[in-house]
Amino acid sequence: MRCLAGHPSRETPWAAVVLNWVRGRSTISAPCFTAVVLGANAWRLEQYADGQRTLIAEVRDASLKPGGAFHKLQLEVRDDRLSLHVNKQPIFSSLSVPPVASAGANPSRVAKLTGSAGLAVFKSRAQLKRFELSALDDAEGGPARTPFTGGDPKLVELIEGEMLEGCPTVEWESIGGCDEAKRLLNEAVILPILIPDYFAAAACRSAWKGVLLFGPPGTGKTLLARAVASLGKTAFFNISASSLVSKFHGESEKIARTLFALARHHGPSIVFFDEVDALVSTRGAAGEHEASRRLKSELLSQMDGVGSGGGGGGGAPGEGQVMVLATSNKPWDLDEAMRRRLERRIYVPLPCETSRKEMLEIHLNGVRLAPGLSFFELAKLTLGYSGADLQLACRDASMMPMRRMVEGKSPLEIVELQAAGALEGEVTMKDFRLALETTQPSTAAHEHDAYKAWNDEYGSHKHISNISQGEKAQVSSPAKKYTYPTSQMTSGSLLVTSTM
Repeated sequence: MRCLAGHPSRETPWAAVVLNWVRGRSTISAPCFTAVVLGANAWRLEQYADGQRTLIAEVRDASLKPGGAFHKLQLEVRDDRLSLHVNKQPIFSSLSVPPVASAGANPSRVAKLTGSAGLAVFKSRAQLKRFELSALDDAEGGPARTPFTGGDPKLVELIEGEMLEGCPTVEWESIGGCDEAKRLLNEAVILPILIPDYFAAAACRSAWKGVLLFGPPGTGKTLLARAVASLGKTAFFNISASSLVSKFHGESEKIARTLFALARHHGPSIVFFDEVDALVSTRGAAGEHEASRRLKSELLSQMDGVGSGGGGGGGAPGEGQVMVLATSNKPWDLDEAMRRRLERRIYVPLPCETSRKEMLEIHLNGVRLAPGLSFFELAKLTLGYSGADLQLACRDASMMPMRRMVEGKSPLEIVELQAAGALEGEVTMKDFRLALETTQPSTAAHEHDAYKAWNDEYGSHKHISNISQGEKAQVSSPAKKYTYPTSQMTSGSLLVTSTM
C-alpha cells in the first residue's frame, strides 16, 4: 500500500493500518483503535481512544512520503505483542502494546489485540494492492517458522513473487476424465502431504521427488497441477523460464539455488515447472550456450539435494519436503538426467468417449439445451478432441442462439433483448454440428502414437485404452518401433546470455 497526498491542509496527511478497532467505544470524532501509521518520513505505532492520541513507538524513514512508492507491510500480532516488517525489513520487533486506557479499568494487562482490522486515512487517500489476513504458522500450538535468511534478499523477493499465495479454486470434480492420472497424482503428490507419517515409517516408502505429467496439449495437465495447488496444504511455487533466466553471469544458478532453499524452508512445498522440456532439454547438442548448460546442471543438482532435506534430522514428518511437479508436451526432448529425477511419469492422454461425455456435461452446465441434444452422440462426434478443444466447441455452440437473435439488430435493440432474457435460447444438435465444423482437433493421430510409444518406454504405468476398436483404428497405427519427432529448435534453444 501507499499513502497519497489529499486536499491541501496544515495537518500532515497519513494512512494507517487499523488494529483492534473497538466498535462499541468508537465515534466519528473520537475513534478507538490501535494503528500502524504511514506518515511523513516516519512509521508510527499509535493508539486512539476517547479523542486522545498516544504515541507508542516511532521509526524515522526518509523515503516515506505521500505519493511515494508502494510498501509491503507484514504485521504479526500475538496476543498483545506486535511485529512489523516493511519490504522485508524489520521496523518493530515484538513490541508490547498496552490495552486501550479506560476510566475505572483494571490496569493489569489482560487485553489482547482481538478487535477488527482495516484501513483508515486522514486528509489523504490510500492505494491498496492487496489486504490479506492469515493465521500464524503456530496458530495450532506448533513452533513459529523463522524468517528465511539463506539467500540474497532481492532473489528471495523475486522468487516469492512466483508463489501462489492465494490458492486457485480448482476441484477434482470439476476436471472431467483423467481418472488414471488423478489416481496416480493423488498417490504421488497428495497422500505424502496428507499422511507424511506413513511414508516416513519406512525408507522404501519415501515420498516421490519429482512427478512429470506429459501428453498432448489441452488434455488438462496444468489444470491438474492447479487442483493440487487448491488443496492449500503446501507452498506452491509456480516457476517459469523467464523467472530463472538472468543476463548476469552466474545469477541464474543463484536463483535456482535460492528457489530450492526457499522451498525447503516453506516445506512441505511443490515447485511447479510448466513446459519443463523448454527449460531442461537434452544437454550437449550443437549450439547449446554455456550459461544454459550451467543452469540445467544447477537444477539437476538441486533436485538431487531435495531428498536429503525431506523431513529428516528429527523434524516433523514432511518438514522440509519438496516435490517437483512438471508438465511437458514433448517429453522426448527432456534431458535423460531430468527424466530420471522425475520419478513418476504420468501419461495424460486424449479423453475417451466416456471422458468426453463427462467433459461436455461439465462445460454445458448452466446452458439451456434442446430436448433432442444427446451427450452420447456428441461424444461420438468429438473423437480425437482434447479437453481444451471440447471447451472451445461448447463455447461456440452456446453462442449460436445469441447470434441468431442479434442478426440485423441495432446495439440498442440487442441491449433490450438481453434485458428481456431473449438471448438465452436453446442449443440444439445442429448448433453443435456447426460449431464442430469450425473447431477442429488440435492434435494429430501420429502425435498420439508418439506419446503412447514414449509412455510404453518410460511411463510409470502402461496406458490401457478404453477406446473402442473402431476408434483405435482411427486414432492410432499398429504398434511398431517408433522414432520420436525432432524439434525444429536445437536442444540448447533456451539461450541465457551472460554479462560480466
